[in-house]
Amino acid sequence: MKKLYFALLLFFFSSLFLQSANTTVPEDWLGRVPVPSGSEVEVVKFKTDQIVYAGTNGSGLYVSYDAGTGWVKLTGFPEDFPCIKDFLIAPNKDLYAATYGGGVYYSKDNGATWVPKNTGLKNLYTQALAITRTGKLLCGTYGGGIYYSDD
Repeated sequence: MKKLYFALLLFFFSSLFLQSANTTVPEDWLGRVPVPSGSEVEVVKFKTDQIVYAGTNGSGLYVSYDAGTGWVKLTGFPEDFPCIKDFLIAPNKDLYAATYGGGVYYSKDNGATWVPKNTGLKNLYTQALAITRTGKLLCGTYGGGIYYSDD
């Protein structure tokens, strides 16, 4: 278990160093796109140059098909868990959402329907998602550690 934590920490800090070393930072923000339904946005992820997902704190999950100009609520996402803490687009294009209190949900149809992925997850207050190079899904929880799944 210590090796797993060490490997995760090493990966996290090395990715921060590589990002900061290879990324140019703009001097100023260039503009603002409308926020979905005036919501507090927790996470934003691009699937393509035009398709953007936004997870909110209390209003659920939204998608934009025009790079953030307009937003559509994904009505297939469970209303019981509207707080999306993190969002991930897997290499195979499956979508994953970490929720506050509902665990992890995934979609294989671009967000039309969502299925819980919580078997073995002891803490449903999830806050971070990542996929390793070998395809292992990692899920960070509030005070409950990091869980992993091979499928």
